[in-house]
Amino acid sequence: MRVGRWFLPDTPDVLTTLSEQAAITVDGLEQMAAWAKGDAGAAERVRACEHRGDERKRALRTQLTAAFSTPL
Repeated sequence: MRVGRWFLPDTPDVLTTLSEQAAITVDGLEQMAAWAKGDAGAAERVRACEHRGDERKRALRTQLTAAFSTPL
């Protein structure tokens, strides 16, 4: 908890999480292109990017809910 802000809710870093999600998407597209060019090992890397992307998406949804909901 931050000193002096004990009465306000924590604000999640939505922009950083969104940036991480975009980076994973770019990586996934690069791996998809490699796979399309015949790199068989890229298929597993595409799957790994998909799983990482799903994790970031869940984190982003949680953060957005916290960032844009009114505390009662």
